[in-house]
Amino acid sequence: MEHILGQVQGAETLSGRILGRQVRQILLLHANRLNGRFLPDLLRALAERGYTFISLDRALADPAYSIPESYTGSKGLSYLERLAIAIPAPLPANE
Repeated sequence: MEHILGQVQGAETLSGRILGRQVRQILLLHANRLNGRFLPDLLRALAERGYTFISLDRALADPAYSIPESYTGSKGLSYLERLAIAIPAPLPANE
């Protein structure tokens, strides 16, 4: 739980830094017993932080997901981490 919530906080920080706003986040969880055991607690914690849940299609409609990036390295970087490499400076808040 703490790891996932920390990752969410990190994504919020990175989104604000590189895009100047909060992007619609996509939460990827693997199907396993550990995630299954804590899923209700995690969803509750995210809701308490003000998150609502939307479809993947709606999340991907965020313009941030159409920004070109071309990372092909060996690290398993998130989309926002790849954008941080592709965008040399923060974008204006209206983009």
